Amino acid sequence: MAPWLAIWIARFAAGERLEKTGRRDCRGWFGFFFLLPVGVALSLYFGRGYLDRANAIGVWLVLFVFGLVFLAFSAFWARFVPAAVSLSLGVVTWIVAFWMAWQGKLGF
Repeated sequence: MAPWLAIWIARFAAGERLEKTGRRDCRGWFGFFFLLPVGVALSLYFGRGYLDRANAIGVWLVLFVFGLVFLAFSAFWARFVPAAVSLSLGVVTWIVAFWMAWQGKLGF
């Protein structure tokens, strides 16, 4: 069983009530929905040359720094960009990404 599902079932069984999604939740998750493919594309574009010749410590360091930058930028994005804008940009970004994958133009 997936760990997140087990935790959700345990919390529900313990009597925790489900809450409605707030504005901050929507802004954060829709921002993540948009920024995930953008972050992956940027990391592949800029990190490909280094990661091809890096050792294990170098790969770990790059992933750690990228994760910190991604989290900071996600928090900044969620604070200042409305959820509707993030959702619209995310839908367009994912459609373009799937189209590029379908056409074999991702560059892998």
